[in-house]
Amino acid sequence: MVSEYSNTAAGVDSRIKGQQYVEYMRLLRNEPGVGAAFCVALSASRGYESEVWRYEDGRLSEIPALMGGRAE
Repeated sequence: MVSEYSNTAAGVDSRIKGQQYVEYMRLLRNEPGVGAAFCVALSASRGYESEVWRYEDGRLSEIPALMGGRAE
């Protein structure tokens, strides 16, 4: 189990991060023994703005759409 994954770099656009996460999940699917992987910060009030998938005002970053649209 991967307990946390995230690109913590503040200067990387959420679309790029979403694309990276999709690729990471594709790679993990081929790893024996990996049953789950969890993103570190779906939402946070402050301090993790560069990692969240949903902002506190309710807007979504591009990450959820990219992850939801990935081919299994």
